[in-house]
Amino acid sequence: MDEKKFLLTRQSVSPKLMTEPIPCEAEMDFIFQAAMRAPDHGKLQPFRFQVITGDQRHFLGNVFAEALHKRNPEKAKNPELIEKEKEKPLRAPMIIIVSTKLVMNNPKVPPIEQHFTVGCAVQNMLNALHIMGYGGIFLTGKNAYDPYILQALGYSEQHPISGYLYIGSIRDKQSLQNKERPDPHQFMFSTI
Repeated sequence: MDEKKFLLTRQSVSPKLMTEPIPCEAEMDFIFQAAMRAPDHGKLQPFRFQVITGDQRHFLGNVFAEALHKRNPEKAKNPELIEKEKEKPLRAPMIIIVSTKLVMNNPKVPPIEQHFTVGCAVQNMLNALHIMGYGGIFLTGKNAYDPYILQALGYSEQHPISGYLYIGSIRDKQSLQNKERPDPHQFMFSTI
């Protein structure tokens, strides 16, 4: 596949379509090398990556369920909702918790730019996964911002979770539907 076609065919893949195998050590090295190519004003390197596989996914699911219980005790009375939270990390064989280690009070690089750097690193990782034929999707939601989850996993306001990168082999590539994209010209302006 040529480079142009590659860029225009990358899309997020539902964790429901992911299965084993996961990238090997050499492939993971390539994925992380791609992340390091993100634009990084001030060379702060704010990105952090925590790889979750195997039984660690069950631990993460239990943390998600406990967070739901603390966030909304009424909803937590529903065993189906608790089970759904526990199963979220089991949808893909690998998850990378992506976080931003913020450098506060930097006069040249405000926190928003550091978050942008992490977002660019994730996009590079998604592109690397696509090059190698793996599926990936970056998810956020309540479990990325919940104070209980931050504390339970060792994160903080100065080191927040940015999101969860779900990774796996694509179970059935034929089932992937090409997602329609808008015409980019509708987002462009020629004058100020």
